[in-house]
Amino acid sequence: MWGICLDISLCGGTLLDRPVEYQPRENSAVILHPVSGIETDMQQIRPLEQPPKYQYGDAVYPAAHPDRKGRIRDMVWHFKEDAILYFIEINGRKISRLYHEDELMPAG
Repeated sequence: MWGICLDISLCGGTLLDRPVEYQPRENSAVILHPVSGIETDMQQIRPLEQPPKYQYGDAVYPAAHPDRKGRIRDMVWHFKEDAILYFIEINGRKISRLYHEDELMPAG
């Protein structure tokens, strides 16, 4: 299952507002991605109706620049837009621009 992490105490706050893959338990959730084995209260995860179109590490390129192939390096939840935004990395260089999922194409 996928959800948005609302727990500021996990990983020094780096998982806050990030999409995470998790496995629900009775009253808790075990995070599987982007880090694994971390447990939090189930109240600290906001479930997503559908998983993200792209996941951490997926090969993609910006639709406007097919010559710039890269990988998903990070994702963040945008509460106002109610959407996941993606950061990519191209040739080891972190691109600071945030991409909507319709601005990216799979680099299959």
